[in-house]
Amino acid sequence: MAKERMRLADAPDLMDPRHVMALTGLNRNTVYTYLRAGVIPNVRVGRRFLIPKAAFVQWLEKGAARNGGDAA
Repeated sequence: MAKERMRLADAPDLMDPRHVMALTGLNRNTVYTYLRAGVIPNVRVGRRFLIPKAAFVQWLEKGAARNGGDAA
């Protein structure tokens, strides 16, 4: 049975990598690689990665605009 993706509206204002995985369908290694490289906007608190929802949405919209898509 396939995992259901999380809806962006249901995500908390301050997300962790599990939320990003659930929203995007990316696997764990890819998400952490993107976080370490700064591809996905994040804030480090100790060893934890925290992803502000507003910055994540802007990142998604930039990607959609760059690819000629519609973010909605």
